[in-house]
Amino acid sequence: MRIISTVISTIGLITFISCGQSAEEKAAREKAVADSIAVVQKMKIDSVAKATEEATKHKIEMKLAIQDSIKNTTADMEIVKMQLANAKGDLEAASDQMGTIKQWQFGRSQDEREVQIKNQTMLIDNLENNIKDLQTSILTAEEKIKNFEADVKKYE
Repeated sequence: MRIISTVISTIGLITFISCGQSAEEKAAREKAVADSIAVVQKMKIDSVAKATEEATKHKIEMKLAIQDSIKNTTADMEIVKMQLANAKGDLEAASDQMGTIKQWQFGRSQDEREVQIKNQTMLIDNLENNIKDLQTSILTAEEKIKNFEADVKKYE
């Protein structure tokens, strides 16, 4: 009985050892591993592509926003330049009127003349201050535009 049990155990052990994975099972397992690796690589490539696309989209949006800022600042600066031209014209007219005020006029008292000169001087001073402010605004706008143009180059 002991021999029979040893023979049966040996046969069972040999059968168990010989029942390892078949070539088809090994191939299927290797294919599954290869497929998993391919899926992970595709996900990685897709992730990088999406991040690159989003970064490119962001760059384009920023560039367009800065270009809009340049356009708006330029338009504002042109308005200020027109205001400056008008203010200079007003200053020239006020200066010419001052010359007329300073001249002798029939029927005007010395006190009236002094008041007119004082008022005209205040008007001229206001116009000169306004012109300085407008010139400063233009310089500021030009500096802004230069900075915007430098920023646009960052997104190219």
